[in-house]
Amino acid sequence: MLNLVFIHGTGDDHRTWQGQREFFAGSHAVLDVDLPGRGHRVEEQPLDSHDDNARDVLGRMDAVGMLQAILIGHSAGGAVAMMMALQRPDQMLGLVLVSTGARLEVSPAVLEAARRRVEGHPDAPLRPFPLETVIASSTSPPRMSRLAELTMTAPPRAVYADLQANQRFDAVSRVPAITAPTLVISCSDDRLVPRPLAESLAASIPGAELVILPECGHYPHVQQAAVFNVTLMKFLGRLSIQAPRPRGISTGPASAIHT
Repeated sequence: MLNLVFIHGTGDDHRTWQGQREFFAGSHAVLDVDLPGRGHRVEEQPLDSHDDNARDVLGRMDAVGMLQAILIGHSAGGAVAMMMALQRPDQMLGLVLVSTGARLEVSPAVLEAARRRVEGHPDAPLRPFPLETVIASSTSPPRMSRLAELTMTAPPRAVYADLQANQRFDAVSRVPAITAPTLVISCSDDRLVPRPLAESLAASIPGAELVILPECGHYPHVQQAAVFNVTLMKFLGRLSIQAPRPRGISTGPASAIHT
């Protein structure tokens, strides 16, 4: 049994990992975190630095006794996972970096719109990015409704903090120091983090593997949950590691918790 820590992306919360929690909790210990300012932690002050978000998630791991883990981070959550791997390399048994890059630039217009929404301007968009920009053209209406329900629904102040953290994030010179076995997952139709950014990330991390999922947008774990889960399962199976049994989170063979 492995410890799996799932870290959501910009404007999201732990619910985006529902399909993975249900799939993997039968055989692994699953921790799907909420970063401050959303989900179960909506009353907390969101953080506008991914170094700070990394320290927060490491604190969540410490709180439940996860001595070592495999990190699965989506988009901004991938940035958090990279910072965690650099801050505490001995605790990271593997990284899965989904729809992310070593630099996450945000346009001034998007930042300004998010700031205006925090201030309550009626003309500010409800989502930082229109839904149609994060999905593949082949997405079915039911799946589109599910994506609308689960993604980028965090409170405005959390969305703005996430975007600020993305804008400040630049790990291009740091990711070559990552030592954990790494899988980079990109999608053919991802317009927020295009394939070249994922290719560059994978090329910068020693020994990293790159997988491109076809006909998929920015949220492969939601849009193509079954394919994503099999891809992740195969990676876990290739890791020749013996992780210690997690302490303080499970009385049975596996568990799933939110924190």
